Amino acid sequence: MKEIKCEGIVLSKTEYGDGDLYVTIFTENEGKISFNVKGIRKSKTREQSAVDILTCSNFIFIKKNENYSIRKFETVNSYSVIKSDIDRISMGLYIISVVNKLSHDGSISSKNYELLKKTLDYFEKKNKKEENLLCVLYFLYKWSEYEGIFADEIDEWIKIDSEAKNNIILNELLNKKIKKILEKNYLEYDIIKTIVLYEKYINYHCEGTLNIKNFLLG
Repeated sequence: MKEIKCEGIVLSKTEYGDGDLYVTIFTENEGKISFNVKGIRKSKTREQSAVDILTCSNFIFIKKNENYSIRKFETVNSYSVIKSDIDRISMGLYIISVVNKLSHDGSISSKNYELLKKTLDYFEKKNKKEENLLCVLYFLYKWSEYEGIFADEIDEWIKIDSEAKNNIILNELLNKKIKKILEKNYLEYDIIKTIVLYEKYINYHCEGTLNIKNFLLG
């Protein structure tokens, strides 16, 4: 057994039993971790908000074999600005759903964790929907790159969706013209179309079920 101290972002939680929670977090050095928190829904002393979805917290675990027993947790960042805005919380929940679906227990990537934190920090600062949608697209772009599935040849994308050929944003991404993309004022519709193309590409290579349209309103 050894003690593990780590920072993590809460991806999901499920209530069960008499006041218990089953929590999944994403961490920098331990990857995705799931654990039980006994009696927290009835506790008056434990900080329940530290295990709320879309919250960054510090955790202390005891690790035995591949199992984690929680000892202590406290909030680092509750992302209150994101949670107070319907568009931003929709995108924040989408991003953590991507992480939850595409990450596997035991798979560790400090780059992916840093990417997740920077994305949520960006949502905290920006309130323009188009800018945040471009940030979502950038997140998918970098995630696929870190996972080694990114292809910069348009022919690889056309095999999955013929519309890729004429998608201006996608082609600029493939040519790594990130700054140029951020400087332009793209329509919300065009950004979402590009995100959907990226989802198709990632779903094809990772057998995923990403679908941003389940999270966006209006």
